[in-house]
Amino acid sequence: MALSPDSCGIVADFGMWLAQPGRPAQDTERMIDVLGTLLDLRVACLQLDDPTRWRAGDLDALLETLVPAHVALPRDDTVKLVVPALRLFLEFLGDRGRVHPDSDGHAELCGVLARHEGELPARMADPARWGSAKKLFVAGYATGPGRGRALPAIRLPDERELARAASVAPSFAAALALARWVGRGRPVTATGVLRLAPPPRPRCSWASARRSRAPGARATWNRCTTSGRSRARPG
Repeated sequence: MALSPDSCGIVADFGMWLAQPGRPAQDTERMIDVLGTLLDLRVACLQLDDPTRWRAGDLDALLETLVPAHVALPRDDTVKLVVPALRLFLEFLGDRGRVHPDSDGHAELCGVLARHEGELPARMADPARWGSAKKLFVAGYATGPGRGRALPAIRLPDERELARAASVAPSFAAALALARWVGRGRPVTATGVLRLAPPPRPRCSWASARRSRAPGARATWNRCTTSGRSRARPG
């Protein structure tokens, strides 16, 4: 999911609120960018597309796990804006009367922010907490123009390893079995569909049953032919 037009609008309203006289004007643009990133993350990972509804458990998950795993901010001073941006956004919702009725109390939410504020920068810088996409992004950013850091070498598997891995793959085994069955070709219908296999021949016919000396076989044949329920013909 992506931010709805209403969500995008509330970020713009937040920016206008920040720009009012008496509000801290420094870092306003970066705070807006950081908040938009956090709201996007809520939508993508927590399926929370209402930016006015905040619960303490969701906020804790956002700061404990999701932000360190998925958010890569280019400057340390921008990282330090994550918690202040959220705190100001909650204040904005309360000031404008836009807090969702299912939200937790303001004091409880601010308590969650206070618990994470000191530890969040170190948590975001810990590679053990990064997701795969963040690792690739940070590696690519580190090797950009003028940065001079090289990516670590990665050993690629040789052909024998690849062949061995392919040979045990179920889909490859099924494709190989199909190719062997088709061989040089199989008959198809006029519409290009494989023809159905002929039905299996019965192991025993009514004629053989009629001629059989096995106990009960001839009696069974007589009952069927005399009752009119059988369409069998003597062979």
